[in-house]
Amino acid sequence: MGAMHMSLLGPEGLEHLATRNMSACILAKQKLAEIEGITLPHFAGSHFNEFVVELPKSAANCLNYLDSVGIIGGFDLSRWYPTQGNWLLVSVTDQTKAEEIELLAAHIAVWSAIKEVAA
Repeated sequence: MGAMHMSLLGPEGLEHLATRNMSACILAKQKLAEIEGITLPHFAGSHFNEFVVELPKSAANCLNYLDSVGIIGGFDLSRWYPTQGNWLLVSVTDQTKAEEIELLAAHIAVWSAIKEVAA
């Protein structure tokens, strides 16, 4: 199906699709990097449509918060890399709208400002 889709797009359509993916990735990196306490460990690297965000608290906690507000926020990398409990893999595509990126960034900013309650 992928090969059929690419052949239907043609060279110009495929280039346009790739540009849309890359643009969404660049915007998401910029918006998330603006949030205090958030870093992008591989910011200078080349990314097509996914990248890692280091959060000030647990990625699982962040994903739970995002899920509670109806946002699918990414993948908790500690599931594969147990020592990276604060790392979140964020993915965008050509279908990701700028408004959705803004909403994700706004909610992560709200979440990161919430103080954790000591148990």
